[in-house]
Amino acid sequence: MSWRQTAYLFGLLIVVPTVTLVVLGARFGFMGPRLNLDLPLLYLATVVASRIVGGLGAVLGIVGTAFVVAIQLLLGIGLVYIDNVALLGEYVEFARYWPWGLIAFWLAAALAALTALYAVLTRINISQARLLPVVVLLLAVLGVDLLGRTAIGFELIKTNAATSSTVRFAKVARAWATNPGFVHARHPGQSMASVLMSQAVTPDRILSVSVEALGLSSNKVFNQAIVAPLEQRLAGEYSVTVSAHAFKGATLAGELRELCGLRISGTPTRSDSEAIRPECLPANLKALGYQTTGLHGNSRYFYNRGELYRAIGFDKSIFYEDLAGAKICKTRSFSGTCDADVFKAALEAMAQGEKGFAHVMTLQTHFPLAAMRAEDHDCSKIGQVQDPNLCIYANQFADVMDELASSILAATTKPDVIYIYGDHAPPYVVASDRMFFNRESVPFITLTRRATAGVAK
Repeated sequence: MSWRQTAYLFGLLIVVPTVTLVVLGARFGFMGPRLNLDLPLLYLATVVASRIVGGLGAVLGIVGTAFVVAIQLLLGIGLVYIDNVALLGEYVEFARYWPWGLIAFWLAAALAALTALYAVLTRINISQARLLPVVVLLLAVLGVDLLGRTAIGFELIKTNAATSSTVRFAKVARAWATNPGFVHARHPGQSMASVLMSQAVTPDRILSVSVEALGLSSNKVFNQAIVAPLEQRLAGEYSVTVSAHAFKGATLAGELRELCGLRISGTPTRSDSEAIRPECLPANLKALGYQTTGLHGNSRYFYNRGELYRAIGFDKSIFYEDLAGAKICKTRSFSGTCDADVFKAALEAMAQGEKGFAHVMTLQTHFPLAAMRAEDHDCSKIGQVQDPNLCIYANQFADVMDELASSILAATTKPDVIYIYGDHAPPYVVASDRMFFNRESVPFITLTRRATAGVAK
């Protein structure tokens, strides 16, 4: 057995893919454990295969590497959506909006890298590589991972040490196979819909803002730093109260929790959306004579919002495709219309007619977050919190609140009541950041126009 061949194969099948995933994770903004356990397993399988059939080892190595890297990339970038089989058809529907130039570039780069990897693999003596060092590494990493924050571990380290593309893919495949489709039930707690429809007199002009990943921390100073722009800039016209609503699920579940008072699983089809219409606030307000508008800075095809919004009672829906000339903001996940321009469009839509209801689903705070300016690293306003990720979080969410306050102050016709709420808690991968936020409740902020501010037009 040769240590040189061991080093060559270890570098090609473990080090190179690991470094590639780390670099691509930084480039595309997905987070996760550094080591994929499938890579040392692939090393072992490649050596064994090569000892049985000479050329089989190199083929297994190249195919296995492509599988491990591709699955970790796909799941890292889009796990929240990929594990929902109902969304797969929708991905195809808005394929014309995919960045095909970027996709072609990375596919070409991947093909070139795999070709080079195969060429090198065929030039080393794989059968002479040692098995024991990698077995020891595999067992050591697996042991550390099980002592970490896993479902069966003891939480001795900050986060999971390793992952497995095969295991994760199997879980997603099982979710696809057992997917029950769209399921809904009455939300067990309060919602915007239940609050509004229980009032004897409904305000004439209502603005709803679902803020992507707005979470509730046990740190009051941290929470206050995010809400502060609303209180400081709108105190003369609005009273501000902050409460909490229970949540479960991801973005669409958060929207339908507040708009319809429902707890959902899955993505509704057209018929599903029509079936829940009687439960939904837009349809009920429309029956009372309101002009109802739903807005989002992303494509109408995402989460099938184009059909969903119409089905649950919105007279008009405004998306990225409808806001030509608006400023484009780029997050680490999406490019779309900046929230400030969507807020402006929502207030204009709300002002039409004698009564108006406008609902906004924000875009800019979609995870994963990245510092967009030097000030995002400033931790001075959030008390003792010094975690860089949380400092970025607090500053960027405070910016959203500040942009909303600016839009309201600039509006000729102002809302009588504004509801601002989180859809779900921030989906951090690092356990300490994730557990900084309540995993069962999100903020529900109510701004009520003061009588002294005059009646909305």
